[in-house]
Amino acid sequence: FQGMVRDITARKEAEERLQAAQRELERLLAEAERSRQALLSLVEDQQRTHAALQDSELFRRSTIDALSAHLCVLDENGAIIATNRAWDAFAELNSPNPARILRGQQNYLDVCDNAAGAHAEEAPVMSAGIRAVLAGLANEFSLEYACHSARKPGWFLARVTRFNAGGLPRAVVVHEDITARKLAEEQLAQMNAA
Repeated sequence: FQGMVRDITARKEAEERLQAAQRELERLLAEAERSRQALLSLVEDQQRTHAALQDSELFRRSTIDALSAHLCVLDENGAIIATNRAWDAFAELNSPNPARILRGQQNYLDVCDNAAGAHAEEAPVMSAGIRAVLAGLANEFSLEYACHSARKPGWFLARVTRFNAGGLPRAVVVHEDITARKLAEEQLAQMNAA
């Protein structure tokens, strides 16, 4: 009986390296799958967040547009950066250049500072009130003022409040139509005078 002995150490080492490489590949594939799943989860989270932000923006816009008061937002320099539907409609009917107001190219403080004509004496008071709110010297400001158009008399109550956006001051300016109240007050005053 003759036997043969062969050294298979090299083959066994190669098989062990191959098995180790296969285990490492399987580990890397499993890690890649976990990473892919985490990335998919992150994308889904971002999509949900984006949808929530869109819903939030739609809610904010719808709420602001539902107000009957005229509303605008001013930047730290007094430029109009946002308006609501009531503001836009009033500008369309009463402004000589509504496109500038609607597109936010108007500086509210400049308008007040350069006001002329009937009831222009209230404009510097409004300008000073807005500047005080923007500077943080006052929490809010309000002013009743006359704003008569060629078609009808009108009075408004302006209210200004402040908030910060990105570290910069902003002012919300709201004009509420108080014409009915003012006309009633005038009628009452005339009845009491008679």
